[in-house]
Amino acid sequence: MKKIIGKIVKWIIGHKLIAAIIGVAIIVVATSAIAFSVSANNNKTVKNTENKKTTSKLSDGPSISEEEKVTDAPVDSPYLVKVNRALNCITVYSKDDKGEYTVPYIAFPCSTGRAGQETPLGEFKIGWKAEWCYMVDGTWGQYTSNFNNDILFHSVPYFGTVQKDKTNLEYEQYNLLGEFASLGCVRLCVADAKWIYENCPTGTTVIVYDDYSSPGPLGKPGTLKLPYYDEVLYSVLGDNLYRYCGWDPTDPDYGNLWRAFTLNSADVINVPVGSDISAVLNQISALSPDGVAIPSAYLTITDGAYDLNVLGGQYQVTVAYNSSMIPVFVSKQIVINVVEQQVQPTPQPSQNPQPAKPDNSGGNASQPGADTNGEAQENESNTGVSTDPNSSQNNNDPNTPQQP
Repeated sequence: MKKIIGKIVKWIIGHKLIAAIIGVAIIVVATSAIAFSVSANNNKTVKNTENKKTTSKLSDGPSISEEEKVTDAPVDSPYLVKVNRALNCITVYSKDDKGEYTVPYIAFPCSTGRAGQETPLGEFKIGWKAEWCYMVDGTWGQYTSNFNNDILFHSVPYFGTVQKDKTNLEYEQYNLLGEFASLGCVRLCVADAKWIYENCPTGTTVIVYDDYSSPGPLGKPGTLKLPYYDEVLYSVLGDNLYRYCGWDPTDPDYGNLWRAFTLNSADVINVPVGSDISAVLNQISALSPDGVAIPSAYLTITDGAYDLNVLGGQYQVTVAYNSSMIPVFVSKQIVINVVEQQVQPTPQPSQNPQPAKPDNSGGNASQPGADTNGEAQENESNTGVSTDPNSSQNNNDPNTPQQP
């Protein structure tokens, strides 16, 4: 082997030019082979892409199939969406007469990214949408609208790795709406996420900014709170309370248990003059979806003035569930009619007392005792003789002690 290598070296030294030409040829052939191999692999990848689902990685969700995405043709959107990251509030603007987005239209509370997962600042465009999106932590989001690579508008997440289950809301996360909570996306309640999903088409501009001094021209709307922590409601509803809290109260789905609460009352409620409002609310039947009566403390007058100290007053008001206690708005208009105080008559002693029952001797014996029903009780015998077998005394003598 050493002899062969030695001969090759001597030949190369003696034929430098020829050896150089052969070396260049070898390099060219090798380069061409590598290029051909890369090209073939790229073509194979393209063909595989055509035959398989492609996925997009999300910050709040690992993947969503292309078939689940909805992408409208870009249009001149009727709205501009501004997200105040600092105060977790969204203001949507519509166009003025000049076609500029200067008219505040609607506002939503939201939850942007928590510390370390902050929602990026900047100006973006809404792209694809999906009615449901699977999240990176094994949850689902409803009504998702992408606007910055992996960043989306979507509902508060739902538990469940394989099901799109509207009954399994992360209710503790729901109660964080209006605070920093997400992994970078912008969370909303279902009704607000659905509004953006349906009204802000592909191409809608989204601006994420910080302003600690003002949430926006329409302010920051309040948020409903799910009462999973409410001891009074739990004492009435038991574990059913958690079943109700599995639903987003703003979800328009007809199966939403919060929509099944009822409020029943007469159209006109009479209350005595000088009463307080509990005299009205105690006459109203408020029922859960399971038919369990809800305490009247969870009802309130939401509209209309009244004065229960004015005799003859008639007031039209709206009574509803108190939304700070129960996250559903069920209401009814009633008329409060203030009537005269009804005074209960004081019991009077009888004017004609029953005469004492005569004894057998013709004299007036003392009136027999009465039982708890006020009915007269007779002695064991009307003969005037004791029936006690241990007694030998005659009971005719009024001065003789009677057997107790």
